[in-house]
Amino acid sequence: MTNQEATMQISRVEKYKELCTRRDKFNELLHLIQRSDPEGPCQQGPFTGNTRESRRVNAITINFSKTRGGAPSVDLWLQGLELEAHEFGSYLQSHLNKLIKKINDEIEAL
Repeated sequence: MTNQEATMQISRVEKYKELCTRRDKFNELLHLIQRSDPEGPCQQGPFTGNTRESRRVNAITINFSKTRGGAPSVDLWLQGLELEAHEFGSYLQSHLNKLIKKINDEIEAL
């Protein structure tokens, strides 16, 4: 193996580790959305689809990162949303699953 080949392999391994870390973070978020809550109604989490026990998302805090151009990060507080928790949870799950699939595809391409 040449130095160039070794450098390329090291770069691939570093990229692999980075992708795995991101995937693990998204999997943790997915688990948080899907987990049951022993203290909740019928031991179901806040994103339950059980219509008797469904909740609403009243407010969300969003932290936007700074831009590539250097504009500062921004915190945004959205109140009075009244979103169906189940629908919002389903959206989040779907989006996280898409991100996880994309990362898995990138890992396979390595």
